[in-house]
Amino acid sequence: MKRVIIILVIFNITSLHAEMSGQQAVEVFTAPEATKPKSPQFPKRAAREAAEAWVVYSFMVDTEGKVFEPTVIESTGGRLARDFEREAKLALERTIFQPAMNGDTPVEGASTMKYIFRMESGADGATKIFSRQYSEFSKVLARDNQQTSLASLKELEERGVRNLYENAYLNMARFNYAVKYGTAAEQMKYLKTALSYENTGPKVTFLPDNIVEIARRKLFELQLANKYYAEAVKSYLSFAKNDDSKATDLLEPSYQQLLELKSSQDAFELEATTDENGYWSINLFKSGFVINDADGLLREIKLRCDKKYVFFPLELDEEYSIPVSFGDCYLQLLGTADVNFKFVQF
Repeated sequence: MKRVIIILVIFNITSLHAEMSGQQAVEVFTAPEATKPKSPQFPKRAAREAAEAWVVYSFMVDTEGKVFEPTVIESTGGRLARDFEREAKLALERTIFQPAMNGDTPVEGASTMKYIFRMESGADGATKIFSRQYSEFSKVLARDNQQTSLASLKELEERGVRNLYENAYLNMARFNYAVKYGTAAEQMKYLKTALSYENTGPKVTFLPDNIVEIARRKLFELQLANKYYAEAVKSYLSFAKNDDSKATDLLEPSYQQLLELKSSQDAFELEATTDENGYWSINLFKSGFVINDADGLLREIKLRCDKKYVFFPLELDEEYSIPVSFGDCYLQLLGTADVNFKFVQF
């Protein structure tokens, strides 16, 4: 039987204001902490096929340290994704947490956890079959024929990925296709997924170092272009964590503009679309928002904040203001698939 190893990475959601301003709140808030994390079982089908994946859950922890509202925010694994997600969720729900504390008072708190499923021997690269198909796709894409490029990409996707190297390269293929024939939003989505392990996991790289460095900077630019400003701040701060001082210096003016926008009364608007499951999400940059001009059904808002979880039916054109006491918030919108709408933050 193949031996497997599972890595747990815990990310507590920290205050964006604290990161940006360096100011310390008068009342000290401590995020939830996993005191006894549980490791998930490696899915049997995945182990038989030597398949690897990672799953990221966003969730809330109540005042007794129990997990509620777990939601998958990132996942790989291809056709076996649901198997990995199920095992990760079971482990998360069995994990014991120290609840978030506001001073000496237990409060609800948001957190995320990443489960990395790897074979113990660990692949040291993509398989020969995948590498050959990836190379063929790159050649087809260079010919500037959208129809044949899409067909080649579909072949690569339908084959599926067996390990985390292949997952990174598959999403780079999707990104490169989107550069030629897609939108800036699609480019951002696929590049973020391709870089997810490098940005948040242990120092293991599946893409060449020079590609990772360029891709991180490109992701920051795409987040600015798509007005995902809270995500852009985190990307900028990651440059220093990854010893990319050149990017820090080069992009510092853009970061300063983000600081100014964060503290100003200026509103900004972005255009968005729900995915095939009817979901859309974003880390809020400002405390107020309104949704309008939807061409389909949008039903519900869920807010996972540093210190509070709330959900409510969405009213289009209604202005919502989040109390400062909630802290920074991750917003999830639920509706039907492929709904276009405008999202304004103020």
